Amino acid sequence: MADFSLSDIFGEIDKQATAAGVDPRIVKALVVAENTGSGSLAGKTSYSGAAVSPAGARGLMQVMPDTASGLQKAGFLPADWTHDPKNLTSQVQAGIAAFKEKMGRMNDPTDLGEVASVYNGSSRTHRAYKAGLFDQLPAETQQYADKLRRAIMELGGSA
Repeated sequence: MADFSLSDIFGEIDKQATAAGVDPRIVKALVVAENTGSGSLAGKTSYSGAAVSPAGARGLMQVMPDTASGLQKAGFLPADWTHDPKNLTSQVQAGIAAFKEKMGRMNDPTDLGEVASVYNGSSRTHRAYKAGLFDQLPAETQQYADKLRRAIMELGGSA
């Protein structure tokens, strides 16, 4: 089975995120946003590491296989890393690596709108966000930002 409890997921994020130099609250919010329709923690006590999006993104944090390969080549993931839907450590490694790499392109990695534009959107979407062209953001990215904000609030933070 490839389902992981929220407490196990959040515990693994706490272990890995600080060591990687990323905010564990934002990583937790990304997991919630990727695995719920609303960004709410209510109603689900586990998420599937075997999840695959229609576009082919995989795992708890929906990392594309080509992205994971690029992250390995760039040193963000270990050379021997593989996507394993049953391995929570590898699932969290992939998501944290993807976010950490994207942080290098961000003006403010604590700005949940910018996080949404870079993690959920395209390069074009992120450029529009950085330029303040919020009306050009796709509805999906705007909804993703709302999910991140809701998750952060439910995790006890401020959005």
